[in-house]
Amino acid sequence: MIIECSKDKLRTALVQTEKVANKNLSLPILEAVLIETKEKSILVKATNLDIGVEVEIPAKIERKGSVAISASLLNSYINATQDDGSPVKLSVNAGNVSITDKKSSAIIKGFPVDDFPIIPRVEKEQSFMITGRAFSAGIKSVSFSASISDMKPEISSVYITNDNNGLVFASTDSFRLAEKKIDVPNINDDISIIVPFKNANEITRIFGDSDDILEVGFNKNQLYLSSDNTYFTSRLVPGVFPDYKENECHHFKERFSRCLKSLKCFFG
Repeated sequence: MIIECSKDKLRTALVQTEKVANKNLSLPILEAVLIETKEKSILVKATNLDIGVEVEIPAKIERKGSVAISASLLNSYINATQDDGSPVKLSVNAGNVSITDKKSSAIIKGFPVDDFPIIPRVEKEQSFMITGRAFSAGIKSVSFSASISDMKPEISSVYITNDNNGLVFASTDSFRLAEKKIDVPNINDDISIIVPFKNANEITRIFGDSDDILEVGFNKNQLYLSSDNTYFTSRLVPGVFPDYKENECHHFKERFSRCLKSLKCFFG
């Protein structure tokens, strides 16, 4: 494989994918990004088996192929080089990746490409459209209330549903509750998905500053977000989110009843 691309665009792709790639003692390949060539672009992929992300950037393809390379090492090298507008060239020889630009070069040992897990394409059962910024804003508004413990996955998450006016985001740790409503037109089907807390935060990191329109599709097990150049997948939490609206009503009635009793005692 031999490719040439913009250093700035490669840096942006690595920022989006590097944090998904984690060190894993049992599966070292998970600390790598996979770079694959297309006709006039490359795909930069990363996964931790819980979520996956693919970013497409334009590139000049001299020789097709693919390579798996340490995400942190590649990102560190790109960030350490001078951003003078010159392109960066990647070539693969005998499992080693040669990286060169106008003023510097490096060689990084690659991983076996065949060991890299497949990032699945989610078969959607339902979908809707929304900007990345709006979807991320809904998550950010409520995620602080999610439980940090994994003992109850249903509340260590962000719940997304809909009402007549758009999307409703909610989270709770049983002691506090946050809800955010966002106007989103043309949502006709009932929505009920539970996104793991950590995965929801990755969505805000990747799409939080994007005004691109996302297609959000899902089935009972998986969610995906797709824009013109980015594809993100996440598992969903099985189960049922607490019926917090019914609970709110119950708690209000209890507080009201206690207030009435206090008033009766006070006035005799």
